[in-house]
Amino acid sequence: LLCAVWDGAPAQGPGGTAEVVAEARRRGLPVVHLSTRSGAPAALLAPDGPPGGQPCGRHELRAALARRKAR
Repeated sequence: LLCAVWDGAPAQGPGGTAEVVAEARRRGLPVVHLSTRSGAPAALLAPDGPPGGQPCGRHELRAALARRKAR
């Protein structure tokens, strides 16, 4: 599991947050995106999910971790 505190902007160079998030998704890791933008909800960026993710609460996070553990 990767928790990324990030503005959601595209990569601007190697080793930045966007690159680390993309690599984690390629490896099949669930990513929780905690936006630095005011009022934005946390989002679960599932490896096989939509690029912007889906709203993330504890139930969605538990389900994603269970799927990962089952692999």
